[in-house]
Amino acid sequence: MAMDMRSMVKALATLDEESRRTMMRERLAQFASLPDAERSAAMRQMMEALGTLGRDDVKKLVVSRTEALGELPDPARAALLRTHLGLLSQAGPEQAKAEMDLVREIMPQLSPTAQQAVQQMMQLMAGPPGGS
Repeated sequence: MAMDMRSMVKALATLDEESRRTMMRERLAQFASLPDAERSAAMRQMMEALGTLGRDDVKKLVVSRTEALGELPDPARAALLRTHLGLLSQAGPEQAKAEMDLVREIMPQLSPTAQQAVQQMMQLMAGPPGGS
């Protein structure tokens, strides 16, 4: 990636919502087009970079990311969700719970389209009905 991920994430946090969402959508579309291993590595870097920010900045970026995710075509969104959930499962239950708690917190701020994307993610995280 041309720009160091931490620097990019830090810069995104300083932008207005519209600019942040546009740039996030472009970055997510780029990630979606990558082969699985490369997508996973790039998304891991973004997750780690988010971890270096304060809570308010993380919240802003998660809102923008979730809105941008809702704007992507279904195949791209599905690939990104699969990869994100895989990374969360590798990170452990504490990080997955923290992410779910944050997403629940921002839900009222999200557009209906983004809320649908979140519902899709929550269903994937819960697994098939009846448990596994």
